[in-house]
Amino acid sequence: MERAVGIRPSTSVLRRGSNGPVGQVAVDTRVSELRPAGSDDGRNRRHAIVLANRLPWPLDDGWKVRTFHVVRGIARHARVTLVVFNGSADGDEAAAAFGPEVRLITVEPPRPYTAGALVRGLVTRYPVHIWNQESSALRGTLAALVSADPPDVFVAESTFVARYMDGIPAGVPRVIDTHNVDSVTFGRYATAMRPGPRRVYATITARKLASFERATYRRANAVWVCSDVEREIVRGMAPSTPVWTVPNGVDTRHFSPAGSASDPDRVLFFGRLDYYPNVDGLGYFIREILPELKRRRPGIRFDVVGAGAAREVEALASMDPAVRLVGRVPDLRTVLRGAAVVVVPLRVGGGTRLKVLEAMSMARPVVSTAIGAEGIAARSGEDLVIADDARAFGAAVADLLDDPAKAAAIGESGRSLVSRHYDWSHIGGILGGSLGELAGPGGE
Repeated sequence: MERAVGIRPSTSVLRRGSNGPVGQVAVDTRVSELRPAGSDDGRNRRHAIVLANRLPWPLDDGWKVRTFHVVRGIARHARVTLVVFNGSADGDEAAAAFGPEVRLITVEPPRPYTAGALVRGLVTRYPVHIWNQESSALRGTLAALVSADPPDVFVAESTFVARYMDGIPAGVPRVIDTHNVDSVTFGRYATAMRPGPRRVYATITARKLASFERATYRRANAVWVCSDVEREIVRGMAPSTPVWTVPNGVDTRHFSPAGSASDPDRVLFFGRLDYYPNVDGLGYFIREILPELKRRRPGIRFDVVGAGAAREVEALASMDPAVRLVGRVPDLRTVLRGAAVVVVPLRVGGGTRLKVLEAMSMARPVVSTAIGAEGIAARSGEDLVIADDARAFGAAVADLLDDPAKAAAIGESGRSLVSRHYDWSHIGGILGGSLGELAGPGGE
């Protein structure tokens, strides 16, 4: 069942309620009866439809944080209808967080990784990730929405839902916000896997993703990427499509080092604990880096923070008494303030790591692999420390623990870099520039 969240019934239309409780209603009530988003006060006259494959709320992983702030950034320049797959009870809270400029419509998500989707991902030209998003309910909702409130721009939050731009009228600019160049990410996954059927399937998937991305980027009017590295990759795939670097960012007022008092022996890792790059990185750190680090710093404690701990993560945490599996915390700033060093020991994946930006914004010294800090214009040894083998990584962490003054200097330099270049307020201006260019003469 689909439902519209944050939309309240009136006598003849469904509209975003500005006062009183926010209700949920079934969208069988006809999307065609929806009043145009943001029409109550006449602001933000252009209409942007943004499509995402899950609800960007609560803000407990990097994808949600980026999507949330990108949508908020678009809402500075247009009235927004955000259409998402969502089966949770978080819709009303998300609608309130977005505010009245964003109308939120949710559709019950399809079941991913079914046998049918896996087979189609093998025998058709589309990879399984595209089949995971296939929904006749979503197609119907988009068609009704386009008819009732025609868009001036369409934004697909990830390549995985970009196939739905087929339902957008010709002449409406279509944007893909990539988050990652997924074929690169899955190519790295495949390389890191042990030989066997899963690696074969992942290799096939990476090739199909690359083919799908190439065709999709060429049909888009613009592609937003997280870093200049990814911009060059996308330009190689689609030389005629404008590509904008829209970096991941951080709310530097929220992630502020005020009142920080770190524990001199506490090392922190945080992130989704069911996400393969994080699970792999934790295994690498606990097995190959932590033993030598403990010899130099016998009192070290390694805190692992994040939601959705996979069984493998639980097993890793039980291997060493120095490891503490904290799980999800209500306010990430509390654990960041207590960390002497934040580690990002990632070996696979892609995109720009929000965890790095958030730690730097809190003036915490970061030790990362090059992949972990990919896309961030930081100087190793000044804004953070890059180390790509186990011995160098462990030595870098130990050196910072041994030298609090050096650690503080790197933390402050990192904070300065993030404040200058990666605050979401700056990134909203980049979104505005791209949308203005797409609008053509007369801008917004």
